[in-house]
Amino acid sequence: MNNKTGLGFIAARTLAALIIPLALALPTAASAAFIDFSGSVDSGFSFSAPAPAPFMIGDAVTATLEIDDAAALPNANFNASDLLSFSLSIGAVDFSLASIGPFAAFAGQISSDGTTLSSFDFLSMFIALPGCSDCTVALIGNESSFMAVVGAANPFDSGFISGDYTPTVRAVADVPEPSTIALFALALVLLGWGVRRRHNG
Repeated sequence: MNNKTGLGFIAARTLAALIIPLALALPTAASAAFIDFSGSVDSGFSFSAPAPAPFMIGDAVTATLEIDDAAALPNANFNASDLLSFSLSIGAVDFSLASIGPFAAFAGQISSDGTTLSSFDFLSMFIALPGCSDCTVALIGNESSFMAVVGAANPFDSGFISGDYTPTVRAVADVPEPSTIALFALALVLLGWGVRRRHNG
């Protein structure tokens, strides 16, 4: 290994050693807390079937809310401005925050022990229903139950489903800032470049 190669390796290692503590010292983005829901469809009605297609009685219901961790403390209130992501599955039908769009109403409160919800209310606008080309659906729920109201071009296919679920507040997870990720990546590139120069030298 010549002196030039050795100096390049030392410089790369030194820069990486300086960058990593800097990246660790940078503040992370607002942490995220997750609220999971688990339940099932236990009732429904339509004129043409026990439940409006594509839903069925007995369908599993799962949902996950991701909210800013500052709004996930015991007894804390949260609303749509704290919502980072939303996903809901009823049977084979999946909904997301992008597909639902702005909620007409969305607010809740974390329980005093921080493990569940003491209150929660949400209402979506009527949106396209996946799996039914001429149907729309509005989603309604609180801290213990939900309803999906289906409207169809054929009134006999319209109806609703409802059921119960249980919410659980999960541990908070930190989400790194993009700048922090970039600095770590730069440190790894410098280390890799230094090792390669040393090996080639």
